[in-house]
Amino acid sequence: MNNDPLNKIEKLSTLKEKGMITEEEFNSKKQILLDSLGSCNETTNKENDEGTYWLSIPSMILGIFVMLACFDEANWDNDTIVGAFLFIILSLTLGIISISIQKKGKGMAIAGIILSLLSALMVIGSAQ
Repeated sequence: MNNDPLNKIEKLSTLKEKGMITEEEFNSKKQILLDSLGSCNETTNKENDEGTYWLSIPSMILGIFVMLACFDEANWDNDTIVGAFLFIILSLTLGIISISIQKKGKGMAIAGIILSLLSALMVIGSAQ
């Protein structure tokens, strides 16, 4: 508890009562300690709203890509189906991570997840 500013202020008041420091020294040091306490609270309570919420964008793009690929009427071989499932899994993973981590952009992540799930159903349905 040596770094606790309130504890240090109590020690300063004890020194002031004993006459070891003056009133002016006490007030200036107390103000420094209170400022450091206030800056600690500000940094812990600040929420960073800057930056892009990029994780939901690839989820949405991959979901759209696979959904559009499902409308292709060509016969798919096993490699194409495995590639489609790879994109579906990537889109689902990025969407789920985006929802759990980011505060904004959840709508695009949910849309990417839904598109991926629909694409997976379409690929499974067309493979049989």
